[in-house]
Amino acid sequence: MEKPGFCTGLRPFYLRLVLSFRMRKTVVTNSQNNDPLILGLDVGTSGLRACLVNPHAAPASRIVLGASVPMAFPERDAATGNSEQDCIVWSQALEELFVALSQQAQWSDFAPRISHIVADATSSSVALCDRQSALPLGKALMYDDQRAVEQAAVIAKTMASQNERDSAAQGANSTLAKVLYVLQHVAYSKHQTLQICHQIDWINRQLTGKWCATDENNALKLGYDARERVWPEWVKALLGDYAARNGCQISLPEVVAPGTPLAPVASVWRERWGVNPQALVCAGTTDSIAGFLASGASECGDAVSSLGSTLAFKLISRSPIFAPEYGVYSHRLGDWWLVGGASNSGGAVLMHYFDLAALKQTLQALQQEINALPLAPTEQFYPLLRAGERFPLADPAWPPRLPEVPDADASMAEKKAFLFALLQGLSHIERLGYERLQALGADSLKRVYTVGGGAQNAIWQRLREAYLKVEFAAPESRDAAYGVTRLVSEFSDQKGEKSDGIEYTAVD
Repeated sequence: MEKPGFCTGLRPFYLRLVLSFRMRKTVVTNSQNNDPLILGLDVGTSGLRACLVNPHAAPASRIVLGASVPMAFPERDAATGNSEQDCIVWSQALEELFVALSQQAQWSDFAPRISHIVADATSSSVALCDRQSALPLGKALMYDDQRAVEQAAVIAKTMASQNERDSAAQGANSTLAKVLYVLQHVAYSKHQTLQICHQIDWINRQLTGKWCATDENNALKLGYDARERVWPEWVKALLGDYAARNGCQISLPEVVAPGTPLAPVASVWRERWGVNPQALVCAGTTDSIAGFLASGASECGDAVSSLGSTLAFKLISRSPIFAPEYGVYSHRLGDWWLVGGASNSGGAVLMHYFDLAALKQTLQALQQEINALPLAPTEQFYPLLRAGERFPLADPAWPPRLPEVPDADASMAEKKAFLFALLQGLSHIERLGYERLQALGADSLKRVYTVGGGAQNAIWQRLREAYLKVEFAAPESRDAAYGVTRLVSEFSDQKGEKSDGIEYTAVD
């Protein structure tokens, strides 16, 4: 059966998990044939989720099994910027997830039919491991760890000297900055060979029993050049210098396209859980990209707006955009690119001025007037909690433009007017966001999928439709574990070039 290309119509389907307890399980029956199945794994901040998918089935039967297990949150210290986690937590959660799957009656029938396993994980969560023993040198620095300030400054200086501006390896939370930080602060033996291990690499090693190539999406914040599909010379030189000064050997990983087969599943998964011994573990992606794919977005010009604490935008485009001044980077997806940015504005502004009960009450009151509300776009408001914006405007001093804040004893009419003005401002920012992406070279916006808590806000939705004037589509799924399976079902015929792994050795 010929598999469709990425920018063709796709037919994913999602069924929400309906049984909730410590190990939540989903069973969808009526998988009546022997089609091969894809197991998608989503490694999130608070847990692991799985979806077993039959990509050849009718839409209503595509999800055949699902499960999720909780996982301890990272250990965080706001005062120091620390955010770390023991890699063993990920291993234990992965095993618990397979326990949850195996406890379902149909698992014994489905497990031998698994042809591919593919995972997503949090971006820029990384550990250094001993290459031979695969033991981590310490806890992993998570995606929001901010300790590598000194190393980020070194990276910025190096990039400036090379006239390099487009790399995603900028800032204290970049993977490259964290690797350099760990090299300086973790004890290891002289001449010990170290392995850079993203969270996704750890999961893939558990599944295959060997070190595998990493995917282009997770490699981006380590300094990988996604356009040229190479490790830049300045990244090689900088990592080599740190390795030499700290008396170790360290390798930049081989990099492959998301969805590329890496290795067969390790025998332990066959022996303990009955997984097909010929199942292939494939290169995955980041959790945010897997979430994007879950929406069903499938064509150039399709976008996903995430209406959460902040506003985030991702758009499928024929051309990549790298505009670090706006926080805009691009990830490869087959022959296309996923471009996006995130504003400092969002739902957090609403929650600053309304508690949840008051927000619901005021929205309900506005809802009664929905057909009489003025929907004409306005640029009057730009709601921010404090000065400074990153996208769609790049101005650290950009001031909030807010309506007059009502007093605590204000009337409902005043509260409704204030809330409506905030929603107008958020809709204006969303329009500016997609206009900015287009001005930077992205494809024109054609269709928008919406995720996040704000997706349920009917007033906001009406305003967004008036401001954007494009088609709005309901997401087919909000489960990243489903979305990541599309890397296999939609990209398996596309071949990504490999970049060579580069090893650096200390010089006596």
